[in-house]
Amino acid sequence: MFTLIDGKGRMLLQHRNESMARFPNLWGLFGGLVEDGEIPEVAVRREAKEEIGVDLEEMEFCGKYLSEGYELHLFIGQLEAPVEQLKNQQTEGDDLGMFSLDEIESLKMTPRIKEILQKIFKPNNLKCEY
Repeated sequence: MFTLIDGKGRMLLQHRNESMARFPNLWGLFGGLVEDGEIPEVAVRREAKEEIGVDLEEMEFCGKYLSEGYELHLFIGQLEAPVEQLKNQQTEGDDLGMFSLDEIESLKMTPRIKEILQKIFKPNNLKCEY
């Protein structure tokens, strides 16, 4: 899974539409399953290209977490494209947006994803723990 951070320290999140099998109508991170033969770094780059049309050149690994029986590998990169461009390129979910930690607190998302974001996302400071 991955997110992108802008120059104001806000995090890019995806709103999952009602037809999604996992966590419909919730905000969350981008990403998907690691395919056979892939490593997490390759999977997250593939998912970034598929879901919002971006090439993740540089990203930081921010830890491995367990959630709902899945092993999640979190990566963070820098937002380089305008959000409106990403919205136009978005192929999964029905919305996306940039959110501060305070705004994330009020979003409807799984408790585990919110917990992970609160752990790594501090105002004006991302702390990636391995």
